[in-house]
Amino acid sequence: MMQTFLAALGTSQIVIGLSFFSPFARLSSTCQSGYESRSQGKLSILLGGSLLGAGMAMSGACPGTFYSQLGSGVPGSMYVLGGAMTGIAIFAFIEKLVAKHINHIWRNNKRLLHESFPYATVATGVAMIAASNAFKVALPNSMAPIGAYGMNAAAVQLAAWSAQAAGAMIGLWQIPSVLLLHHPMGMSSALTSVVAPLLYPLKAIGLIDPHADTMKSVSAFWTKAIFVGSVISGALISASLSGTLGTATGLISTTVSATTLPRVYPLFAGNGALQAFIGGVFLWLGARIGGGCTSGHGISGCSFFNLNSFLAVPAMFAGGILTSYLLNGMSF
Repeated sequence: MMQTFLAALGTSQIVIGLSFFSPFARLSSTCQSGYESRSQGKLSILLGGSLLGAGMAMSGACPGTFYSQLGSGVPGSMYVLGGAMTGIAIFAFIEKLVAKHINHIWRNNKRLLHESFPYATVATGVAMIAASNAFKVALPNSMAPIGAYGMNAAAVQLAAWSAQAAGAMIGLWQIPSVLLLHHPMGMSSALTSVVAPLLYPLKAIGLIDPHADTMKSVSAFWTKAIFVGSVISGALISASLSGTLGTATGLISTTVSATTLPRVYPLFAGNGALQAFIGGVFLWLGARIGGGCTSGHGISGCSFFNLNSFLAVPAMFAGGILTSYLLNGMSF
């Protein structure tokens, strides 16, 4: 995971840095300004990031990989979807309270570097890719899935690409995202826009603030619906071509062993469906409170050198590690 993340972040930083030399520099500046105008303070970032990390530990996914798991038929992913939709609905109820009592605490959305220093962004991206390759050499993955067609299969028939290739493809998504959507890559906000219209009845009877960001995202429904459907369809096609559709282990799979990830924690007494559902709730509730997920903060935000994003990512890892320790009954 770390290799893929570093490769994706590095590629994204190079794309963003080079964009300031292109005719589309104005779009990149607009996207960067969007991060600075967000209302979340430091407390919201830390709380949301920690909740999202807890959800990652419980569901075995982040908002980005969740779509791929759903398309490739990973057991339990439908329960994560149910939890995610529930998390979005819960946030719609509490969004006004969060904005009033939490978002203003330690608010300072300054970036670390200005667009006047794109060379630094590109150089940092190169360093991230180098770090990804260093991890590959130092910690080779001997458990990479081979797939039904062996190691000599065509690229589309491989069960998985290398972490570096997959990460580069993720980072390159910034190009169509910025050019076509005028918004940096973000995975949790996409599902929020798709689910928001379902909350209209609650808005009509006054249970949800009609001016809340969750409801304003309805305007992006079709764009985000096409995006979500495309990611899920891509995973479905990839899994079908590689012969791995429905073969991956998951939280409700009967083939999960004590050494398999994700695992069902003792607290849930073998009820992987419940764990997956609660994990999904924490994933999207945390992403909405914190104003981003592993994609929005971890890749896009860090690519724009947004200070809040550099706080959110450690909070995500800390929340995931702490949750894993606690649910395993382990002590520090």
